[in-house]
Amino acid sequence: MHALVHALTAVGFAGLVGGCELPESRHASLPDWIGVVVEFDDGGRASLLVELAGPRRPPILRVAEGVFFFDGERLLEVRGGALASAELDPPIGGLLEIRDLLGAQDSDLIRFDHESDRRGRLLGIDVGELELDLRPDGSRGRWRYDLEAKQGLAVEAVPDPTRFRHFGPSQGFEVTIDDDGTVLLRLPTSGEGQGVPLMNDASRILGVSWVADSAVDEQERQTLDEVYKEVGTLFAEARACDVDGDLAEWADQVAMGVDDRAQVGSGEQFWLGARDASFAVATRLNETRLCWAVRLRDDAVLANEDRIEIVLANQRYVLPVPSGAQSGQDGEMRYAFTDSVAFGVAVEGVVPVEAVHTASDFIPFRVIYIDFDPEQAVATTLATAPPLPWPALAGIKKPRLLRDEEQPRP
Repeated sequence: MHALVHALTAVGFAGLVGGCELPESRHASLPDWIGVVVEFDDGGRASLLVELAGPRRPPILRVAEGVFFFDGERLLEVRGGALASAELDPPIGGLLEIRDLLGAQDSDLIRFDHESDRRGRLLGIDVGELELDLRPDGSRGRWRYDLEAKQGLAVEAVPDPTRFRHFGPSQGFEVTIDDDGTVLLRLPTSGEGQGVPLMNDASRILGVSWVADSAVDEQERQTLDEVYKEVGTLFAEARACDVDGDLAEWADQVAMGVDDRAQVGSGEQFWLGARDASFAVATRLNETRLCWAVRLRDDAVLANEDRIEIVLANQRYVLPVPSGAQSGQDGEMRYAFTDSVAFGVAVEGVVPVEAVHTASDFIPFRVIYIDFDPEQAVATTLATAPPLPWPALAGIKKPRLLRDEEQPRP
């Protein structure tokens, strides 16, 4: 049941109270899960986990800070350890900690030799093994560590290009990084030269893995949800809207549902599911205004304590949930709340398009709901995307009509 709910990544506003749609069958020639580890100019690393939900559904993107590896049977966290003493026999130049988050063992330390006092770095990930650079410049060899046998083997060095293309298990599947640092996932259904953008401004791809069988049990799935947090991209429609809190005009527009454990940031131990706290959000963008609408579901709204936060470009708007209908303004943002017996709380907001003008076809945008419940130690936070320290693609995709109009004319 959890997998069915998670597969419904885009639902209408009415989907919060009833009705569902069965997920479509998967591509037989494609894996169900794709893992990508990327590095940034400042040395930070992020792990992406992409779930292919169906042939006509956008991939579900999740992200975690650090280096993680998932092969369908285990979820490993790979961390660089402190340098060891050269007096040990045999001498070791560094330690790497591997934590099996799904297995019984909490950690496993492996060691490898190199002549530098700097740590080795992760080069590639594949099913069953990890490859480590023995020396920082990558010129003298690598160390391959077999996760199954827990044994190491020296292998010949290969060039380590900044720009990286990794071909997958089927024709037309690859993960690439372009000259602008955009990580792209290309599938057999992608058009020529096109792909699904996953993250911006990465310096290189450290490794790619894929899993053809996603039959993980509920406990393992929960661990994945706790580690990888979902990143949502909304697709705005080029339509007008009124800011009155009445969502009737949005009834025929598909919304993004935020009702899954992978979308819970803090207070996960207190979250009891979509009935406890969840919401759906949709956006519109035309020549003059950017509009958004949220339908909130909460079994116990605490007026003026619970709040919705809108992070739009470089601005953060904090909107406490009132006890009834209420309109207001926060900077350039105008908003209107209304309450409904059937749906909980609804709110609309609008900002002038000049406030979010960007030459890109992508507008950074996050919606967060902070839910306080009586006798709860911490608030529960749900969001369309986690607070990432890297430029993952969390936001609004401009309508194609507006993107075409912004192109320079000959």
